[in-house]
Amino acid sequence: MQPPLVSTGKTACGDAQAGRAVAALLNSWRAQGASCAGVAQAPVAALRWDDRLAAAAARHAADSAAMGAVTHVGSDGSSVAQRVAEAGFSAWGVGENAAAGVSSAGAVLALWQDSPPHCVNMAAPEYTDVGVACASDARSPWGEHWVMVLGRAAGTP
Repeated sequence: MQPPLVSTGKTACGDAQAGRAVAALLNSWRAQGASCAGVAQAPVAALRWDDRLAAAAARHAADSAAMGAVTHVGSDGSSVAQRVAEAGFSAWGVGENAAAGVSSAGAVLALWQDSPPHCVNMAAPEYTDVGVACASDARSPWGEHWVMVLGRAAGTP
């Protein structure tokens, strides 16, 4: 397990800045380069925070928590691409990481680092923007549900 490289203050799911804390940790990790399932990933540029991607992430985190499921399909059948478009982000490409059952920014980033497809998503140089959110629902057996949406705006070189 790769520990997060920086400390970011308030990082619990209920903290308003928890998503930004994940993004800060992610950018430090991307700058160092990574290893995903033993495959080296070159250092890549920092991602820009995007409120529209964060809104899409928040929508899906809340929906996932209400469903008590970790899934990439919304309760209405929506995909990440549909949620991003509805949030007003015109995307060249998008990716989504979802997780549940961890309560802090560092813990969710570590979980994603240890999962090869999530790790590769986070290390992809094609993405330039990010939004992250967490939601909890007492009905969910998982507690906290985290969603990271990675994207590249249409027309971005």
